[in-house]
Amino acid sequence: MRAPILLLLVLSASAAHAQSHRGSLGLNIEGGFEALTAITSMATSDRGFRAPVEVGGTLGVFDHGELTLSGRLEFPVAFVTGYGVSFYGGLRNSFGYDQWKTFFSIELAIHAAPFFTAGARAGFGVLYDVLPIVAVYAVLHGQLGGGVALRLSGDLSVGVQFRTYLF
Repeated sequence: MRAPILLLLVLSASAAHAQSHRGSLGLNIEGGFEALTAITSMATSDRGFRAPVEVGGTLGVFDHGELTLSGRLEFPVAFVTGYGVSFYGGLRNSFGYDQWKTFFSIELAIHAAPFFTAGARAGFGVLYDVLPIVAVYAVLHGQLGGGVALRLSGDLSVGVQFRTYLF
């Protein structure tokens, strides 16, 4: 039990308690609850709720800006036709120099299943740096996309970010 704690302390010391995430490479793991509506030109629809699990990475390129790339698997909860698969890439910008930060994100959203759509995802959230290399966060996203279907959705997710500082 002491070895993992000691390892976290040693790794966090190398980050010099940086409040900026510039130069960091992060791994994000999040889960939550999504409500969605997707309507095709054939008048078929996919309306209901899913439980998404999202895994992705971040690269801190500015003092308060990170590039993001992630993939998501959405499990059916109620009224939807099946599983969903989607991919995201964009920018997350944070505000604050302390352990508590607020952030917003804007991303390209590509949904591969059950209907192909492409559009935008925007989010707003709060992040708490537990250590310079570990953070927990909550985010509220909204999405709008088009393609085979017109898709409108919103989700609330909580997650953890593990990061290391490269440069």
